[in-house]
Amino acid sequence: RIGCFDDISAVEHDDYSSVSVNLVSPSGISEFTDSKCLIKGRGNATWEFDGYSPKKKPYEIRFEKKHGIGGLSPRKKWVLLANAYEGTGILNKMVLDTAKEMGMKYVTDSEWADVYADGNYLGNYLICSEVQDSAAHITDAGGYIIEKNDVYFENKRYGFKTANDGFTIKAPGVIDDEEVGGLQRLADTVDEDMRLSKPELNHIDADSFAKWYILEELFYNEDALITSCFFYTGSDMSKLYAGPPWDFG
Repeated sequence: RIGCFDDISAVEHDDYSSVSVNLVSPSGISEFTDSKCLIKGRGNATWEFDGYSPKKKPYEIRFEKKHGIGGLSPRKKWVLLANAYEGTGILNKMVLDTAKEMGMKYVTDSEWADVYADGNYLGNYLICSEVQDSAAHITDAGGYIIEKNDVYFENKRYGFKTANDGFTIKAPGVIDDEEVGGLQRLADTVDEDMRLSKPELNHIDADSFAKWYILEELFYNEDALITSCFFYTGSDMSKLYAGPPWDFG
């Protein structure tokens, strides 16, 4: 259980607000209190979703120090997925757990959390780390994480367009024009290869793409190849890998 001692109804999407947070274990034991947390909204369509009254919003929390939650590895930044788009609220958890069982790489760990704010129950959330955090050793080794995001591309500072698609660069945070150009050329090459009468697989990792495709089909992801579709490549930008999966609802 995550309890915020403050009313967070006025929290904004893009600006951090200060909040005090208390974590309580399933057995009712207070594990820690952090009085210097920051919280803001996150997501795009999920932030604007109007299906609940009051609205169940997704959030990002930054602790002053690293904390492990629900047995997950300690980190400073966590996201709280509202799971607001489908009635059971379990879809994202099922997707992430299934992806791990399939052997997909860099899948974020996740756990359930009941969230309270100012004494009011906000609902059950899925707490986890973002893709660029769970897959940080890709960028630590000089690689790149990109997101196919036709819907929200125009709102992003770092990104590029191929002949058919818009991409945002999720990590690393700051890259130069030469690196952006290299990523665009790789994406263009993959796009051209896939449109051949006999598609070429020289510039993709076929195993990761096959697993990605099966997962998207299995859970009928309506956002597939529209938004929240992540890919990564190494420092040499020679091959594109599919994944990790993220945000199915």
